[in-house]
Amino acid sequence: MESEISTLRSEEILLSRRLVEFPSILDDSVSTFSPHKLCKHLHSIASSFASFYENCGILKEDNEIISQRRLALCEVTSRELKLGLEMMGINVPERM
Repeated sequence: MESEISTLRSEEILLSRRLVEFPSILDDSVSTFSPHKLCKHLHSIASSFASFYENCGILKEDNEIISQRRLALCEVTSRELKLGLEMMGINVPERM
């Protein structure tokens, strides 16, 4: 397990942290009627994902375990961004 953690790049760690924070940010935004908090966090997730995508090989990664882990990060990012945007009344395209 420790060797798997040591292979994490800083971009993966930052994106993972942003994704883990999402539920509490969503709860806080809803309970305090503060949609700007959710908007700010979605922007943070999108920025972290852009850095992750630019710096971490996903499909070109030789190590299958790392590639699968990064694909999972992409999937979770997609779901959280979609949920957050829909909560704010913004339609999300299926493909870009």
